[in-house]
Amino acid sequence: NPVLAHLRDDYPELYHAVQQAADDVFGRGAFTGNALGYLVLYFASVLDHTHTEVPASVLLITSDGPGTGSLIAGKLRVQVPEIREIKIIQVSDLPNQNLAHYGLILATMPLPGFKHQYLVITPILARDEISEIRRLLQQVKPKEATQQRQPSLDQTVTAFESLKTMVLAADDMLQHFAVTEITEAVTTSGATIDAMLAHLPDVVAEAPVVKDALLKRLELAPVGIPDTGLAMIHTSSQGVTVPYIGAFDLKTPLSLPAMDMGTIMLHRVLLLLTPNPVAQETLTLLSAVSAKLIASTTNLQLFEKGHYSQLYQIITEVFMNEIKKFDRR
Repeated sequence: NPVLAHLRDDYPELYHAVQQAADDVFGRGAFTGNALGYLVLYFASVLDHTHTEVPASVLLITSDGPGTGSLIAGKLRVQVPEIREIKIIQVSDLPNQNLAHYGLILATMPLPGFKHQYLVITPILARDEISEIRRLLQQVKPKEATQQRQPSLDQTVTAFESLKTMVLAADDMLQHFAVTEITEAVTTSGATIDAMLAHLPDVVAEAPVVKDALLKRLELAPVGIPDTGLAMIHTSSQGVTVPYIGAFDLKTPLSLPAMDMGTIMLHRVLLLLTPNPVAQETLTLLSAVSAKLIASTTNLQLFEKGHYSQLYQIITEVFMNEIKKFDRR
């Protein structure tokens, strides 16, 4: 990565200080290469600016967790830029959350018996829903500001562990990233999934388990992006060993339901896989990729038709941006 390669020259003292600190805290060699570069990038970003804006924290509850949630989070980040943190969970994970941490709670379905204030939204995020979200955020931001205080030592250590998790997840996903052509003729979603998973022996330990999870995701809601030949599919599964993002091009186009209830001819699948359970830092990275995809027509066309180096560059930029923003969360 050319940007990371320049860090040693641009910040020589910081580079060596971070390298020494990482070796002392996590053990020698825990961070090397690009992973160490991402860590240096974070500290360079912290030193290069003073951030005073109060972040708006949002909890997003969906029926399938990061699947639909990633797309919704992407739209929120584009249309409501004052949101700095979005945590995506399944409704089954709700009892484990510290709800006091969030200024706003959103859900894609009613939550019977839930006693906290929340807003039900649709995956398409209509204009009136965006307006209501902005209105609610304006009410909660002053309250969040009064709750800010100097972090404790435990909180600082936890934050650094969280940064480590994000850096290593980004490094894992970029190391495994590829644009792969499916040369065999596939005529069903199941056959397409089989063909993709066959190329991922280092990512998928139990292909039948992961296939079942992906098929259930397809049954839950359409994943084809309207007016394109692209679909983005995500699932979390115990059959996945490391977080993964990659693109698969179909030699034979496949008819697939689209999010607007129409149909597309599928040419490329953007596949996102995560272990289960999955770290929130990994979901943050993947949500940022989703946001980048829908941020503009140009980006959408790039993800649909771009070659390996173009996609690798844009995903790297997304990850680097999230790591640089880490201190604002």
